[in-house]
Amino acid sequence: MGVFAYYALNTDQNRQLYREAKRAITGHASRISLRGNSLQEINEVLHAVLTDTPNCFWFEGKWRLEKCDEVIWIAPQYICCKVDAEKMRANIEQTVKDFKPILLGNLHPYKKICFIYDWILDHIQYDLTESFGQTIYGVFVKRKAVCKGISKAFQFLLDQAGIFSTLQEGTIDGISKHVWNIVELDEKYYHVDICMGYKMFSYLFDEDTASDRYRCFMVSDAQLQKTHRLIHQERLHLTCDDELGGTLDESYKM
Repeated sequence: MGVFAYYALNTDQNRQLYREAKRAITGHASRISLRGNSLQEINEVLHAVLTDTPNCFWFEGKWRLEKCDEVIWIAPQYICCKVDAEKMRANIEQTVKDFKPILLGNLHPYKKICFIYDWILDHIQYDLTESFGQTIYGVFVKRKAVCKGISKAFQFLLDQAGIFSTLQEGTIDGISKHVWNIVELDEKYYHVDICMGYKMFSYLFDEDTASDRYRCFMVSDAQLQKTHRLIHQERLHLTCDDELGGTLDESYKM
């Protein structure tokens, strides 16, 4: 489902490196072969892999170059070993399995989006001190995360529900780096920033919306840009022209 960043890469060579890197990182490989890519291209490719694969929580984008027998390799820097990653993945699945009746059921996709949004707000603490806070492990196991981890968890669950979502990078208040989601519904795209539903971010909004937990849920570019700014404008990004509101029927709460 979520391979938007792959298609945004602008050369066949970069897409080939993406496929090799994704396969290697998914398998926890120690090295990835490198053929003629610049450091900037490597960063772009690995960023694309990170954007499209929230389930690879053991890789956060750090890497180094290694030379062996006159061949240059990329060496991904993992935050845990493969054995630990498998145990952590099992812990994630233990939590996620409870969502399966909702994710795979016959609810309208909009209701699934609402359900996941509210579950994260109600059960996950926004915490800058959590060491796994930028990953889905922080969300589903530690129950503490920051914007990137929260956005990846939202993307991860939507993907299992068959709903397209990708990550969007930018800033809030023009300064603080931030990550949120773009979601597709009925062939239209919307911004969803779950973090804006937390009370700690109410200062960004006017008095009429400061207490609304859906103040940044399924909104347009025009609405989002009142508080957010995009970065990396050179990258391909989706246009969000429409608005929706969000409320969740109590019968769908877990």
